[in-house]
Amino acid sequence: MRKIIHAISKFFVNIGIKAWIMTLMQIIFLPFIIFFLYKGNIRLAGALILIGAMFDLFDGEVARISNTVSKKGALLDSTVDRLFEGGIVIG
Repeated sequence: MRKIIHAISKFFVNIGIKAWIMTLMQIIFLPFIIFFLYKGNIRLAGALILIGAMFDLFDGEVARISNTVSKKGALLDSTVDRLFEGGIVIG
């Protein structure tokens, strides 16, 4: 599994996607997830949660491959993870 994550992350780096952009995508998805959960559209909310989780899965590896690991990035990622989890509970 680790090799697959690394290969996909390397692809993202090669096409120019930065780790912070992947983290930001989770923030962008969050209001939509909350809205669709509130409206009872569990399937669409679930799909967005899965996509957001995929961004979270790859952002750290993208940062490592591209040599852009930082304490600020780790803090941002951790904060967004908590917001994402909280948003799901609220929704």
